[in-house]
Amino acid sequence: MHHHNNKQFNSVLSFELVTLRRRIPSSAPAAVRSLPPFSAISVTIRRSAELFVLWLLLTDRFAVCLWANRSPKILDNSMQNVTAMRGDTVEFRCRVENGAKSKVAFFRDELPPKLVAYDESVFRRTDKYELLARVNGGKEWILRIRDVQEDDAGMYICQLNTNPVLSRRGLLELRIPPSISRSSTPGAVEVREGNNVTMTCTANGNPKPTIVWRRSDRRIIRYNEADGYGDTVHKGAELPLSRVSRRHMGEYVCVASNGIPPDETLAIKLHVLFEPVVVPQSVVAEAPLNALVVRIACTVEAWPRPNVVWMFDGQMLHDSSRYGTEQSVADRYKSVHILEIRNAQKEQFGVYKCVASNDYGSHFGEIRLIEVPRQQLADHSPVASLSEEIRRSVSRGLAPAQFTEQLDPLRGGAVVAVPSPKIARTFFTLAFAFWPIILLLLFS
Repeated sequence: MHHHNNKQFNSVLSFELVTLRRRIPSSAPAAVRSLPPFSAISVTIRRSAELFVLWLLLTDRFAVCLWANRSPKILDNSMQNVTAMRGDTVEFRCRVENGAKSKVAFFRDELPPKLVAYDESVFRRTDKYELLARVNGGKEWILRIRDVQEDDAGMYICQLNTNPVLSRRGLLELRIPPSISRSSTPGAVEVREGNNVTMTCTANGNPKPTIVWRRSDRRIIRYNEADGYGDTVHKGAELPLSRVSRRHMGEYVCVASNGIPPDETLAIKLHVLFEPVVVPQSVVAEAPLNALVVRIACTVEAWPRPNVVWMFDGQMLHDSSRYGTEQSVADRYKSVHILEIRNAQKEQFGVYKCVASNDYGSHFGEIRLIEVPRQQLADHSPVASLSEEIRRSVSRGLAPAQFTEQLDPLRGGAVVAVPSPKIARTFFTLAFAFWPIILLLLFS
């Protein structure tokens, strides 16, 4: 009997002295009074749903009737852990046995604990929480949580108002897709050429996201110098690069994933700071006197992007009837700069300087423009193919003279020379002389 008292109900026994009438006293619980009189034996045990009753026959005149209520308890399958996504509705179920007169409370397990609901009332945010009390035969209390968000995650407690208090805990875990922290992950990183740099990408989510890096141009990520070892994909929140060169410059993509879609990506631009380097696309350019257009070019590598000017005879050149300038970006840190010399005169032959400067230094390259007779230029550079500029000139009525580009400036060449107006005038003179024949051929 002692074993049953501890395990089943753990309660203090109530007792009454019973006379020979052998009837259950009126002070006993209704469930006890409903039992038939005990039989004439020394010890009788009767069990009902909520009670243990013990009859002890003492003498012919007296007996002792003892009874004990079975105590309420929270069942083991209560307050199961719950996993949810943002916006879900979830439930915690607290199942109670022998709890007809019990009251149940739900708490947030915080310091201090926050009461959410008690008995049949909700005490916190009725738009968020709902309590279903004494359902499923009066044995179950259900706490419903709507529109689950990050601040709803954590431990919840079901508590029974017994003495001592009984309770059980359940965890609400929110599965959150990855989110890269913009505050701790910059959109651009700058480093001086030759120094080391570490780019960092941090992300939040549940489960904790993993981070990988790749270059947006799909090139290999070089960890050690421009030609050092590397991978196309780097794993980890930190991406360390040693002895950075201009070839490291570009866009690096941080990808955060944790199995909860969607993954998140963030592009981080790495700017490598270095002084300009100017490379003339030819150190010597040749053109005849009165050439309509002569184009010379230089390639500049620098970051930040440099200021590039052309100098001649100590003077800075500006766009005018005699000169024109163009520039185009060839790569992340490369640009091509073209000087157009128009209707080349004697005083325009000489040394031209392409000068580039930024916050980290300046540099220049020189191109010498030399006058050569038209026939000499044609003999030593026979027409192989006409540049687009020359073709455009021919389409405007200029005769195809016997000289051409050395190389296209945008592909590493230096000079484009266009026939002088004198040849054009000769062409138009011949065309005017034979215009009747031309008209006859066109309309015949």
